Amino acid sequence: MGIIETVILAVVQALTEFLPISSSGHLIAAQELSPINGNIGMDVILHFGTLIALTVYFRGTLIRLARQLLARKNPKLFWNMLITTIPAAFFGFIFRDFFESDARSIGVVIFMLVVVGLLMIKADKWLKGDKQIKDMGRKSALGIGFAQALALIPGTSRSGITMLAGKASGMNNQDSAEYAFLVAIPIIFGASLKVLSEEATRDFVGSNMGSVVIGLAVATIVGYLVLGKLIRFVGKYGLEIFGYYRIGLAILLTLVWII
Repeated sequence: MGIIETVILAVVQALTEFLPISSSGHLIAAQELSPINGNIGMDVILHFGTLIALTVYFRGTLIRLARQLLARKNPKLFWNMLITTIPAAFFGFIFRDFFESDARSIGVVIFMLVVVGLLMIKADKWLKGDKQIKDMGRKSALGIGFAQALALIPGTSRSGITMLAGKASGMNNQDSAEYAFLVAIPIIFGASLKVLSEEATRDFVGSNMGSVVIGLAVATIVGYLVLGKLIRFVGKYGLEIFGYYRIGLAILLTLVWII
């Protein structure tokens, strides 16, 4: 894979991983509707770059949780994050082959862009809450977890569907965004480790080390720069604008696909 292709995919990944517009959907579209050739190995490398960005951004929260666990203080946020992570981990493990092959198509991406986009357009009118992350109960954490599992379907947007579920549980815009990104950390970490442990992925990394390093660096830097700004934007303006973007992208992809 060439340097230019790698940089393009890394920027797409970093921007769309955090923006609620579906990173996997954009990567699949970029690879299938252009001369750019990628694979699941590069997708995971780029996801790992955004994982690094998340870890650096939330380092204060993660350190605090680690200290509380070591002191046996039973932090509520840690257990809620664990509960939220379980559904996606379970369904991802059981149906992984399907999500990584049959579901990776432009048709699926277009459908999910539209469905979730419509929900985002209506969310700010239908779902109004003032709860903070600290107010979340175990049932809400589990409900958000099942919503997050839907993001295994390309075109859904893990951050987007998790924000919607957070708002549905009564959280305000900014806290739903922060929680959506916090719970991305264990999901991306687990998925990345699993794929990186496979021989095919190791072979890809070994034969494309230059591209891997460049992609990882670009995804990390761009992802970190985007994250804080996006949380503040969602807190102030909500998700509606992203819903319209998703609908517009779905129309554009449909036209390109059928022509």
